Amino acid sequence: MNEVKKVSKTSVMKMLHLVFLSSLAIGTVSFSSNASANWFTPHCTSGVLKVKPRVGRTDQYQCKRTVNRTPSCPAGYTKKTDPLGKDKCEKFAIQVKPAVCKLGVLDNKNNWRIHRQNGADYCTHKTKNKGQKPMKCTGGGYSLSIDNSGNRDRCVKSSGKVTSVVTCRAGETHKKNGVDVCQSVTVTRPAF
Repeated sequence: MNEVKKVSKTSVMKMLHLVFLSSLAIGTVSFSSNASANWFTPHCTSGVLKVKPRVGRTDQYQCKRTVNRTPSCPAGYTKKTDPLGKDKCEKFAIQVKPAVCKLGVLDNKNNWRIHRQNGADYCTHKTKNKGQKPMKCTGGGYSLSIDNSGNRDRCVKSSGKVTSVVTCRAGETHKKNGVDVCQSVTVTRPAF
């Protein structure tokens, strides 16, 4: 008879313990549902929640975050927006060669040396005091470009426009909807 009482006391204690724990759980659920959203509902910390049905399984949830970035051009190029087609990168190509001494018909070029300076360079005779001679460019279409940093003056000629396509980073897709964008999509699991 004592043994039956002990068993019933133990079962009563277990039952009270279960009732206490279940009341705590019910209190937590009701508190959580009052706070913001039901904690059983999946939600995304970043991105948009999508439902993706899986064959043979219940619906699987996933978070998709789309990031759009402006495409870039290689170094030295300028981006040109094209509303109808794909944007382009442009730069003007130039040909460069060194400037030479502007000598007379009877002057031997081996007797003259170039003096570099900030501003226009000049030439002087190596052995005789014949004064200074200016620099010039040879060949058609070149113009003298004076270097103000102490480097040698040079001759420059534009050889036209060079184009390149805009580029996206690895893992990004180029999209065109009136504006060129590089799009990357990140898929993660939602929080419950």
